[in-house]
Amino acid sequence: MTETELYKTLLQKGVSDSYIKNIKQTLNMSEDPYERYYDNIQEDKKIFAYVPVSKIKSLGFRGTVGLSWFDHACCNGTHNIDLVRCQRAFDYLKTQSLDEFHEYYKHHPVRLKYYEDDDFYVVFGDGTHRTLWAKVTGASYIYAQVYRAKKNHSTYESYRWFKELEVKFHEYLFSNELSFEGFQQNYSYLPDSTSNICYKGESLGFYRIYSPDMFTDKTMLNMKTLHHWKLQQQDLKEEYVRVFKYRDKFHLLMKMMPNKWKSKIISFLEVWIDTIGSSDEKKQKQYDLRKMGFKMFCIDRKLSLINKEKEQEV
Repeated sequence: MTETELYKTLLQKGVSDSYIKNIKQTLNMSEDPYERYYDNIQEDKKIFAYVPVSKIKSLGFRGTVGLSWFDHACCNGTHNIDLVRCQRAFDYLKTQSLDEFHEYYKHHPVRLKYYEDDDFYVVFGDGTHRTLWAKVTGASYIYAQVYRAKKNHSTYESYRWFKELEVKFHEYLFSNELSFEGFQQNYSYLPDSTSNICYKGESLGFYRIYSPDMFTDKTMLNMKTLHHWKLQQQDLKEEYVRVFKYRDKFHLLMKMMPNKWKSKIISFLEVWIDTIGSSDEKKQKQYDLRKMGFKMFCIDRKLSLINKEKEQEV
């Protein structure tokens, strides 16, 4: 089944051209960040209802975020949708009227989660392909077992603060050519984790600070943890002021050296930097920051040499 075949068949069955164009532009939405600050409502009885298909915004974990519903039906750009099941649905569509095709979705319930405060549904584990084809063919309703979720306003306020802190911190990182590349969870009694800090895409090592990725876990979204993260950010910024100064000093030192000595001095510094240490905590911290500055200097130098080689090739 190609995009053209699906498009022509939908038209033949009575789906309007404007609807098809719209469904080609309607993107599958991510549940993030809603699932971070919504709590599931525990129900005493199962809830079954006819759900407006227009209010279903996401295919859940099987959907590909940012891909249109039409492309999902064609398995164009996604590996999470079953091609065989889509072809089977398409074959049924060709042999039935649109009303007959839609009748199926009124009797075989899918599972949907309803985000009450924002008034939309997502596929909740079962019924991905049925929901997809109900949506693509313009069905008005689909029968579903509905699981409800309600916004936790306390967690939502924490999420808003998290986004403020994240945006400002990313601005700081970007302006200094720094970035996060993953993290390691600390499973000891300490509430910290360490994040891999990179400079110009190359790792500088792990630093005791939360990565923004950790806040995909809704248990992390509380004011206490966020306040701790804010203090971690402040500590990192203060320490990196010194790191940048050491980096700049190494650059200045190399500018003052004759070219014939530079390689030898850098080789000496590489050995010396790795060997220095102290039992005194404050001195050791100073040595660690100096090592970091030297590592940044080496990254700058390596990239500079690569760029020169490229310029010579041109």
